[in-house]
Amino acid sequence: MKQHQQSTAATLRRAQQFMDTHADVVGAINQTDARKQLDQALGLLDTSSVEQETRRRTARGETHGLHALQRTLIGSHVVPMTKFARARLAGVPTIAALTPSVRHLNGASLAKAARALAAAAAPFAPQFVAAKFPADFLAQLDVVAAAIVTAHDARASTAVRRTGATKQIKTALAAGRAAVAVLDATLTRLLASDTRLAQEWRTAKRIKAKPGPTAIVALTTQPAGEEVTKEA
Repeated sequence: MKQHQQSTAATLRRAQQFMDTHADVVGAINQTDARKQLDQALGLLDTSSVEQETRRRTARGETHGLHALQRTLIGSHVVPMTKFARARLAGVPTIAALTPSVRHLNGASLAKAARALAAAAAPFAPQFVAAKFPADFLAQLDVVAAAIVTAHDARASTAVRRTGATKQIKTALAAGRAAVAVLDATLTRLLASDTRLAQEWRTAKRIKAKPGPTAIVALTTQPAGEEVTKEA
């Protein structure tokens, strides 16, 4: 989660904890729809936050794996084949297809270019093998290219699923803020004669917009789904 989301989440938890700690005072307010909504929002926030972080870590691992495969494809297959083509097949009409530039390619585009190179090299396979390329060098290239496509698709899928978790976090925070706004109206009236608990509640429902002792904002003064603003 982003910093402001973490701050808002911490505030929602403080509001929840306040109501649990002072259950004897708030009484039936803990059974209201607003309190249930707050609990449900925090439950959704917990699961969505874990999923978002899991997807983030998964995507990082998939990215590293994809980069490793791309380095293998270029360094162990494409570059040796293009070097051989330039050295031994100069003058061949299809030389351009045997010496493609892959400098700015990655993912599926790189795999496609490598497979096109393999197709162009196939008629000259005996010459590559005579130069001590493995007998199955074209098949080896295709295996790595296929792995790149698979890795690229998996990373894209992870990114999509992470956006779903991110959306759920925003939904949970908005629902939690709306619940606290309703609870605040009830608790303000209930605690009007108890200055200590009233102050504790005011502290519980506030969030820090950014680091610093003066950067305090009220959670319940903003409509759900809008950015918080500094108090006067």
